[in-house]
Amino acid sequence: NGEYILRDGDYLCKYHDGLNDSELYYLPNDVNAKKNIASQNKALLKKLILKTQAIIQEYNSRLIENKLIGDEER
Repeated sequence: NGEYILRDGDYLCKYHDGLNDSELYYLPNDVNAKKNIASQNKALLKKLILKTQAIIQEYNSRLIENKLIGDEER
């Protein structure tokens, strides 16, 4: 569905692929992820979006090259 969730320390980022409405939550104060703090933390949100995109890109690259597991595990 194009939604990816990344937990990084105390933060939870919901990245919506292709859309500009990603969300950011600070879990110690919001364990149910209800209060989106993205607008107050744009730099952190951008960092976590880039991290999420890098993980997606790495996964897709490994999928294409048939290298989802390391050679030592084959």
